[in-house]
Amino acid sequence: DMSNLKMGRTTSEELIPREVLFGNPEYAAPALSPDGKLLAFLKPEQGVLNIFVRTVGSTQDRLVTNDSLRGIRGVSWAQDSKTLLFSQDVGGDENFHLYAIDATTEGAIAVDLTPFKGAKAQNIITNKRFPLELLVGINKRDVAKFDMYRVDLTRALAGDAEGALTLDTENPGDVVGWGT
Repeated sequence: DMSNLKMGRTTSEELIPREVLFGNPEYAAPALSPDGKLLAFLKPEQGVLNIFVRTVGSTQDRLVTNDSLRGIRGVSWAQDSKTLLFSQDVGGDENFHLYAIDATTEGAIAVDLTPFKGAKAQNIITNKRFPLELLVGINKRDVAKFDMYRVDLTRALAGDAEGALTLDTENPGDVVGWGT
């Protein structure tokens, strides 16, 4: 019989502030460039998460993106050690596009590598043997099937994002994810 046991309190009655649970972190998602010279990370800029970089060993942060609306939730490096990659949707439509930005050039503008209305990008694959290319799955042809496209980063960052894409592998319909 457990009716005689006195139950102690195991949690505080004080509410956790909403800002602690749902607010922006001070720093997030650190990513070291493949050559080990730059550190990319997320931190708030005017209340919105953006990408910053700093040279390893320095304390000087430099703003790379300047999003004022939805914030950026993740960042990774292309194998060239100068291009940062991130995903973002438009107005909450959940059709995440893949963007690239030159982290080494102050004032660089992000380029949408997957500029197709209604399409999503996923399955980003980089390879150190091909530092100026990457693979990305895009459901451009059929919303239920992600085909793999090869992206020429040099061409994309020069302003020809659509021309930088080449169909690499068409999904026959039974592939749910790609890997290497």
